[in-house]
Amino acid sequence: MLDDLVGEIYETVTDRGRLAILATRLQDELNSHSSALVIAEPDRYFLMQNSVSPESADAYNQHLWHGDIWMKEFLVRSSETVLSGHQMCAYRDIPADYRHHVLEAADTYDGLSTRVIDTPGLTASISLYRSRSQDVFQTSDFEKMLFLAPHLKRALSLQQVFGELSHDRVLLEQAINHIPGQTFIIDPHYRIVAENALARDTRRKNPGIDIRHGRIVLRDQSAHKKLEHSLEVAIRSGMPATFLMTTADGMAPLLVRVVRLNTGLAESVRTMAGGPAQKHFVIVTFTSPEPLPPEAASVLVSAYQLTQREAETAIFIALGLSPDEIAERMGVKLSTVRSFLKSVLAKMDAKRQSELAARIQSLFARR
Repeated sequence: MLDDLVGEIYETVTDRGRLAILATRLQDELNSHSSALVIAEPDRYFLMQNSVSPESADAYNQHLWHGDIWMKEFLVRSSETVLSGHQMCAYRDIPADYRHHVLEAADTYDGLSTRVIDTPGLTASISLYRSRSQDVFQTSDFEKMLFLAPHLKRALSLQQVFGELSHDRVLLEQAINHIPGQTFIIDPHYRIVAENALARDTRRKNPGIDIRHGRIVLRDQSAHKKLEHSLEVAIRSGMPATFLMTTADGMAPLLVRVVRLNTGLAESVRTMAGGPAQKHFVIVTFTSPEPLPPEAASVLVSAYQLTQREAETAIFIALGLSPDEIAERMGVKLSTVRSFLKSVLAKMDAKRQSELAARIQSLFARR
């Protein structure tokens, strides 16, 4: 389980919106009454933690923040629960006497924290809180917290590299070598700013991906149009995209993911907490579709009311098979497969096979 959590930590490098998911996973993994992920920058404060009961909220407010105005605003904003999801304010607005307490989770009736990183531009910690009704903190929580802290520090450091050194090609390429898959960073003019070593090595062997005049060109015209549209939408609005592209005969299809790289906190947090707009870059990754779990078909049957044969068809599409290949695998006529596929597209609200494949891959991607 900790290995999965480490993987999710590194996913925050390119998508800080996933910090909220990470905070929830921490809550599930640790046995204390509550856990929090705390990140503070000069102009914003980002605190993520699962809901705490109103009774505990009152205790936190009285014992730690003593009814400060900014904390009362948190309580109102989160429907009388303290620290639910994203909570933020300008760090400079927190009274100086309390900043240490907030970041270290000290002076509560019982809490402890490990400082992950502490630089002039960024402070972060993982914190544990224990209610009065609980026994002492468990040793396993200490061990997990100390195990995860170095990984989180590395991920946050990589985020700073992206944000502050985006024009230093060497340092940027060193950073993106840690991202799995063939990875490119694209600027607002669709030019390649950097690519990782895997992208350089694989591109030479994959005739489906070309680089022309510093830009990515996909030989599959349909996929290339999707890439151009996805880049435009990602840069303009931050909406990510995932689609499947076909490659040369005999080669497995590739899953293409397009995600805007926000150099500050996630856009929603920036809007609420304030702070200047940043120039956005886009991360484009090409990866082979992940093997789907054995229970994938039964999940689709339950979630989308597919028949068993429709679910099997959907799984084959997600693995990159053509309708002809599916008909051969299932031992049915091509017209039957097309009938299954038409029904699946309608039930899963997808317009194209590639959209369906990407949706299923995303549905079962490791979280």
